[in-house]
Amino acid sequence: MYCGDIGTDGKEYERNRIDEGYELYLKDAVHIDTAKESPEDFILQETVMNNADYTVWLRMPCVVPRGCAVKMIVTVRKNSEKTKELSFHARLQMPAFTDLAGNHELKIDIDRLMPPKGQCTSREYWICADNAKTDETTILCRREDMQFQVGKYAVEPRTGISLGVRLSNQPPYDLAAREIGKTNLDTELKQNIEEGVCIAVLHFLRKDVSCLLSGVQECGVKHYIVTPGKEKQRQLFLSYFTGKDTAQPSTEDSRGN
Repeated sequence: MYCGDIGTDGKEYERNRIDEGYELYLKDAVHIDTAKESPEDFILQETVMNNADYTVWLRMPCVVPRGCAVKMIVTVRKNSEKTKELSFHARLQMPAFTDLAGNHELKIDIDRLMPPKGQCTSREYWICADNAKTDETTILCRREDMQFQVGKYAVEPRTGISLGVRLSNQPPYDLAAREIGKTNLDTELKQNIEEGVCIAVLHFLRKDVSCLLSGVQECGVKHYIVTPGKEKQRQLFLSYFTGKDTAQPSTEDSRGN
């Protein structure tokens, strides 16, 4: 870093001004549409059946790291007191995911389920994201590939299943941290619109007529407070991934990156 004299168009340096406390600000060069990343959409949920007797829905994260295992949850809620069992069978097409056997197809088989009225029962299905180059993919199930039976009678599906999922190179912990910190960051930006938000402290090594960057301090600079509600949201998101995929990066790993 050099301190140039404005009067000479930066051709001469002012050594006596190098010790002043300069602040540097970063600005996004490309606008990123974050409309799909709102907290309420962080976990996708699609209702596939809803009548007087049962409600059935599917849930999974809307963003999945490439090469990472993630679970899809099928939840059944009993709406009536009638003695009617539910059976649900479906075959989902997953172009960018595979099941435990390595197939790009997931079979859901739920037979003769009947929880008490007002209560829910869930089934977990683990799938793995491919290392695909695409950033967006869709998990599909046609109406003809779904079957519902309540008691002795078949129930016609009202529509097929379509889950739009985005693929990322970030691990689950980083995705959760970004989502949790988004609200605090937005608040800071609104309160300090003229000043920006501090993301790091730069340390310089003084030379004769310049300064060299000697270090970057990030720890203790970002004063973001994680509320209990946000921490609960983080744990909910991370619960969809395996333990080894949700570990917080170590200091050594962060330095290596």
